[in-house]
Amino acid sequence: MKNENFGFSSGNVSRESLKNNRGPILSGLLREINISRIGWSFLELFYCLIGVGAAFVSFVIEKDVFFRITQQKDFSFWIVLILESAKVMTIVVYGFLFRTRSADIGSWNRFIIKFFQFSLITLSFTCSLALISFSLDRPNLAKVRTEDIKLIESRYQEKLSLLQKRLESETAVLMDRTDLEYDKAFQRLRNHYEPRIKELRADLKKEMDNRVGKDFKGPRYREFEKLLQITEAEYAARINALKPENMSLTASVENMINQKKQAFIKAEKELMDWRSDEIMKIRTGHYGDDERANNQLINAVLRTVNDGILVFFNFSVGQITFTCLFSFLIAILIELTIYVSFYSAVLSFSSKLDLMFSMDSSHLDSKKN
Repeated sequence: MKNENFGFSSGNVSRESLKNNRGPILSGLLREINISRIGWSFLELFYCLIGVGAAFVSFVIEKDVFFRITQQKDFSFWIVLILESAKVMTIVVYGFLFRTRSADIGSWNRFIIKFFQFSLITLSFTCSLALISFSLDRPNLAKVRTEDIKLIESRYQEKLSLLQKRLESETAVLMDRTDLEYDKAFQRLRNHYEPRIKELRADLKKEMDNRVGKDFKGPRYREFEKLLQITEAEYAARINALKPENMSLTASVENMINQKKQAFIKAEKELMDWRSDEIMKIRTGHYGDDERANNQLINAVLRTVNDGILVFFNFSVGQITFTCLFSFLIAILIELTIYVSFYSAVLSFSSKLDLMFSMDSSHLDSKKN
């Protein structure tokens, strides 16, 4: 077929020639309806549907980003629907007008339209880049932070338990030492006085058998009795003297225990400060170089690329750089898919639409004549 472009012709058909040759034009259009053109039309429709799918993906991405920013579900849906529809329709409508020059568009209006298109595409691109980066950049960060915080809490409890056990142990040792000192002093007195008292009582009992007439309380008996009373009184006095000594020792031990408790409180506060600092570091930490937080597939790719290829150039790509480049690539491909598919549809149908408008115009002109 002569001058056939399979739907991508950019030429314009003369209205005058259409007016004079309406019959041949109709017959030409009928001849174009064949299997190849039907197949090509389905291919063009499929290509357009790809653009519709990309536009839908862009819509979902923008809506999600707007919702994350505004936390307003309805507002995010309608504003993104309006902007995404305006982006697609601007490509279609003004692409056709610019292509066919069927409207008189001034340079200033043309600039406004192009700027409007650029702004809408930039917005979509930014949202796509933001969401994809958000999905790829350290996807396991929350999980890793939770695990690290649990580890800090576990260490904190272990150290606190160790401090408490140490305080309890040292307190028990000091209390035992007080009781032990008292028991040792009391035992020394018992070991010293009780055998002596027992011996004096035995001598006193023996002396009771030495009677002078009916009276057994002779000088020796009285002497033993006096010695026994003195020894018992001295024993009792020494035992009573242990109480103030024990109280003094108890006070000293209690003072030492209080010092231990103060040291424990200080150590506990330092431990709590350490825990708070470590948790704050975890919550504000970047984790950019922590493989646990990063995407495992990206880690594997980077290891392969860095160690297998870029190592020869003494160069390496980091996780953030790769994520940025990959997000940029996906975002720009989505926007290019939308633009190219819809603009291709404009290029495909512009000549046919121009032909239809020209035929309609010639029909109206013939009616007026």
